[in-house]
Amino acid sequence: MGPPERETLDQLVAEHLPSMRRLAVRLTGRVEFAEEVVQEGLLRMVRSWSGVRRRSRHGPFVSF
Repeated sequence: MGPPERETLDQLVAEHLPSMRRLAVRLTGRVEFAEEVVQEGLLRMVRSWSGVRRRSRHGPFVSF
């Protein structure tokens, strides 16, 4: 992953991390479990970065 891609990834994470955490807490019911879920999701996203697509109306999504 080159610098422009890293910058895009950092921006994507910074923009969506709060909502990812909120959703994970609602799904798991516990903050400590939610943090693990978010970390695992981010790790999978980084590993599959070539599968990340930007959609203008609906925001980014990851396809595995």
